[in-house]
Amino acid sequence: MADHAMLRAMKRETVLALNALNQAFYASIAPEWTETRKSAWPGFARTYQLASQPLRVLDVGAGDGRFGAWLRAHASPAPREYLGLDASERLLAFARARELGAGYRFQQLDFLADEPAPPQWPAGPFDLIVLLGVLHHVPSFAARAQLLERLAQLVAAGGTLALTFWRLDRDPRFAKRLRSFADHAIPEADLEPGDYLLGWGTAGPTRYCHFPDARETEALIASARWPVHARFHADGRGGELNEYVLLRRP
Repeated sequence: MADHAMLRAMKRETVLALNALNQAFYASIAPEWTETRKSAWPGFARTYQLASQPLRVLDVGAGDGRFGAWLRAHASPAPREYLGLDASERLLAFARARELGAGYRFQQLDFLADEPAPPQWPAGPFDLIVLLGVLHHVPSFAARAQLLERLAQLVAAGGTLALTFWRLDRDPRFAKRLRSFADHAIPEADLEPGDYLLGWGTAGPTRYCHFPDARETEALIASARWPVHARFHADGRGGELNEYVLLRRP
């Protein structure tokens, strides 16, 4: 396992190149992505049940608005305000087309590309902040840790920060999706342990994904500072594809 405290910082140009690769990926497959991912994750319901009556919800990496749609249809008590953020305008177009009604908004924010100028995060506090299927798309341990540390400060007292770790390496189809960094002129020497490129189908576009080992997972959880309130696995055929970690701000 990697000692993440000893990792040298990923080069800025590499972070931007990987982020651009993912933005191009979602821009090219947004309709197919939305069409093939209509079902809510089973972990949505448990996450919301474990949160303490969230009146204000921030969904970071909202994509096509699937979690927002689940809230609108199933959450009880319903949140008073929901804000979904995502870097992809094409995915957000599908989210807005859901027309979830008053109190549900979507906003474009690419917190990686906007640096070194500070990203314009919405004003907190929020009772529930979720990062569902997001962290594996954030290049570099430093950026992942900084994201969690920043979002933790937007959580209200007694509120919840919920994040998922995608455990795709447990899926036997994982190896078939791997692609080469050399095809995108990204030197592997600039990467960190757990960095991969995954293809969409046999000849589709490619995206960057990171799968943390056990030590990094714990280091990332610690970077948010708040104590773990709940931890469980859900989703996928075997119910093990995502590890959910819910942190509660005292």
